[in-house]
Amino acid sequence: MEALGKRHRAVFVAILLPAVLLVAVETLGPWGTSSTFGKLLYVLLSVVAYVWLAIAIHRIVLLEDTFKLRWGWRETRFTGWLWLFSIVIGLVIWFVIEAFESIGMPSEGIIAIAFRFVVVVGVLYFASQYFLIFPAVAVDRKYKLAHSSVDTEEYRLTTFAVVAVFPVLLSVVELPASLISNPMLYSLARSLLSIISITIGVAMLSVLFRELSAQSGSSAARRSR
Repeated sequence: MEALGKRHRAVFVAILLPAVLLVAVETLGPWGTSSTFGKLLYVLLSVVAYVWLAIAIHRIVLLEDTFKLRWGWRETRFTGWLWLFSIVIGLVIWFVIEAFESIGMPSEGIIAIAFRFVVVVGVLYFASQYFLIFPAVAVDRKYKLAHSSVDTEEYRLTTFAVVAVFPVLLSVVELPASLISNPMLYSLARSLLSIISITIGVAMLSVLFRELSAQSGSSAARRSR
């Protein structure tokens, strides 16, 4: 019983430290970002805090490991994939929307909103097949984008649902916080709610990776017999 209690405390601390950093950055950041240096520092600290938190959650779910705050090759790779996915997805969405608007698609109104929604959903649906790379990197698994695509081949809708839950939760949790008029309290409430949604989204992706990679390994073993 004592060992179990120590385990829970270790897990709590592993998540608490990066979560506190993320809350502090999100709460205090907007008041120190008037300069270019302040804005860059805000982005840098936000990314570092998120990467630490995401890796901690992935390792706890998949390895029952208490993640220690450090910065090494694992964290650098995770950050690199994060930036690559963000940039590529953003550019593809922007390019598709701009291309259609250049040939007459309305840029305002309900049609424009519906079209942009369809584009975002379509791009995320295609990209979601590769998201298993994140938990793989977090647990130091030798894993490629092609592996993620193969593992999710028969579960594309499930994978998309898990990936889509994350941004949806981030937008939904801001609704209660928007009722707070005090800017500082609003930022604090928003960041705390975001931590909850991040934890849920990352944990769901970890579970999906564990189940699909296990199924893929079992299938490969059966085929080799």
